[in-house]
Amino acid sequence: MIVNRRTFVMKPGHTEDAKWLVQESLRARPAGLTRPVRWYVISVGPWNLWAMEAEFKNLAEYERLVPEWVANHPPEFWQKYNEAVGQGGGNEIWTLLE
Repeated sequence: MIVNRRTFVMKPGHTEDAKWLVQESLRARPAGLTRPVRWYVISVGPWNLWAMEAEFKNLAEYERLVPEWVANHPPEFWQKYNEAVGQGGGNEIWTLLE
């Protein structure tokens, strides 16, 4: 199993937008993604940092489902995303050692 961990730096004053983005992102998840998707807000660390983790069976499943996830978001999501999310963040893929 792999975990995709993405971090987002939210622009100051966009906490409510971030909550809306999280809700919309969870609604847009592809039907084939049946494992957990978790969102986090940082308690101690850099300001305005949010993180998302999604589990996938393997890299092939990730490569198949992520484009569908992106395509499932309407244009107003991307407009609000661009208004609320600043520069920085990251996109990591971790392999679970079993």
